[in-house]
Amino acid sequence: LDPVLENVLHFIAQFQKSVPDLVPRAFLQTLLVQDGKLYGRDLFCDVISRALSLPDIIGDKEFQSNEFVVQLGQLVTNLLKILCTNTAWQRRKLGKSLQDWSTISIQLELALKREFGETRNVLADENMCMRVSKQLLVWSQEHTYWIASRFLILGFELDLYSPSEYCMVYWYMHVVFIKLIEKMQLRILASNENSRRKGKKKKDHSKDSVRDTPFPSSCLLLQCYVLLSEGLSMLLAALRKESKSFQSPSIFNTEQERFMQHFDLLQKAQIPECITYYSFKEAAAQAHMAVSTQP
Repeated sequence: LDPVLENVLHFIAQFQKSVPDLVPRAFLQTLLVQDGKLYGRDLFCDVISRALSLPDIIGDKEFQSNEFVVQLGQLVTNLLKILCTNTAWQRRKLGKSLQDWSTISIQLELALKREFGETRNVLADENMCMRVSKQLLVWSQEHTYWIASRFLILGFELDLYSPSEYCMVYWYMHVVFIKLIEKMQLRILASNENSRRKGKKKKDHSKDSVRDTPFPSSCLLLQCYVLLSEGLSMLLAALRKESKSFQSPSIFNTEQERFMQHFDLLQKAQIPECITYYSFKEAAAQAHMAVSTQP
């Protein structure tokens, strides 16, 4: 039984593609969450510490009792249960849970600034508390964006988007994927930095850790999603201007109202920040100009 949370989430997503009935989904949920533990074996605070690549804090009482760790452990527990439900219920619950994940990420960021100031980069001489706080923030943000991406993808599985809305959906997915890969890379860099700390003295640390960092296949796949969603949104933005088949004016609601209808929960959770309908309109106009000027 794999104790790595990212692998567990990937397995559940793959499992759900087979559209399982209630019974296998219920069995899977029972297997994953027993007595408030992963597989009835691993405390979720230990699952989180393992995800942070900080094995030294596994079993640490202070870490286990930390307010943010306790809350994140509960959120992870709820997330696993939600992912085992049917597609419609899963999307509904994921949308509501986004606010909780976003709130705790904001609280973590404020606490980090209050305790350590604005410093964000990994420093060679930073203490364990600062390092754990930074990595916990990045980890929570990464999973917030993962949930957002899952929420948007499930909309396709449920046929919630009309062809005229594909452009805005792919554009929003592109924005979310960019933030997700950004947080994923930060987590991986921090994880590799932890490994270097164990294997080398501080003076031997490489200053250019980004260049030497091998990113896993999941990160490379996500980069493909970024490019694919960007390309589709640009293509559809151009087609909207050239073909009426991708324009569906409605007497009942405007495009802006449909934008809010699909992304209201993301907007309320500020996922991502400073993204509005007007951001989409500006991006669509720029995409059309870029495509139309191609030889």
